[in-house]
Amino acid sequence: MDLIVWLIVGVLIATLVVVLMRKGGSAAANAINEASTPEFAQTSSAKLDPATHQQVYALIAQGKQRDAITAYQNATRCTLFEATTAVAALAKHPQQPTGGF
Repeated sequence: MDLIVWLIVGVLIATLVVVLMRKGGSAAANAINEASTPEFAQTSSAKLDPATHQQVYALIAQGKQRDAITAYQNATRCTLFEATTAVAALAKHPQQPTGGF
């Protein structure tokens, strides 16, 4: 009987942890989505040279968001949050290359 009680407690704790982790993740996703404006996409695009612009958009088109974020971050030396938001904005609001720097 004690074993069953401890198993139930363990399952409840694991469920609580999963629910809390999902809520934290959705808050970050909401923040990125709210910051992904057309203006931010334009600003983000302007930071890229034409070759990197093409590379980032090719990765977005292939569904390789993480690689696109890494390429953007390496090119601009920005934070991970800014790179993630920039790639989300570029995917949501496509931009033409502007020549960069």
